[in-house]
Amino acid sequence: MEKIQRPIAAFDLDGTIFRGSLLDKLTERLCRTGFIPNVFAMHMVQLFIQQNERQIPYRLYEEKLVRLLLAALRGKKQSELIKIANLVMADAAGQTYSFTTTLLAQLRQTHDCIVVTAGMSETADDLAEYWGFQTCFSSVFEVKNGLYTGGVASTVAHDKGQTLKTRLTTANHTTLTGSIAIGDSRSDIPLLSEVEQPIAFNPDHELMNRAERERWPVVLEQKNVIYVLQCGACTQFSTDDAVKAVRLITTECRQLQ
Repeated sequence: MEKIQRPIAAFDLDGTIFRGSLLDKLTERLCRTGFIPNVFAMHMVQLFIQQNERQIPYRLYEEKLVRLLLAALRGKKQSELIKIANLVMADAAGQTYSFTTTLLAQLRQTHDCIVVTAGMSETADDLAEYWGFQTCFSSVFEVKNGLYTGGVASTVAHDKGQTLKTRLTTANHTTLTGSIAIGDSRSDIPLLSEVEQPIAFNPDHELMNRAERERWPVVLEQKNVIYVLQCGACTQFSTDDAVKAVRLITTECRQLQ
């Protein structure tokens, strides 16, 4: 019997589901525990300060941090890093946004829900499963004989749209018909451009500009308030009413198709 096709629903992770950056949280803990050599930790701390003071763009900060992390992990045991990553995941599990977790809970009933993130697989994969996603596409640092080599086996950082296409070609039960995607930054634009129902969530400047040009709906969640911006209107909800916010945006997205 042929399996029924389900529309795909793609979520970014950092800043979309999780309130923060898993890469930052992991790197900070690796530095604090002494897992990373001091010479690298010092450079990472300087980089954290530059980013906190807005001295460098976030994308450049992230690229530099990944390069430093790759170099710092060379020759380190993956099994030891995973122990530290598990502590990060335990802290992160409840630090989520109301709108996106409510959206996920609704879409799990009807969609093939996946994560597309540039984050490390050691943290992203298990958290994605914990939060209820079917599949997680994340960055994989190369490991040989249980040790990090300092290289990258695979990454989705540069083209999340292509990652979505890969999922569609490898999973014959998924379709773009009725598809939805949500993300918070410039790197998510290729992903949002591929689906029928894109949503910009707490977007950075570049994504906000693109959303305005394309008339994509925008959702802002600050403290206990959710704002839905679409069709020239702004509707406000309490986070306790996240279900209503999700219902509004998914209903109007379908009507605009």
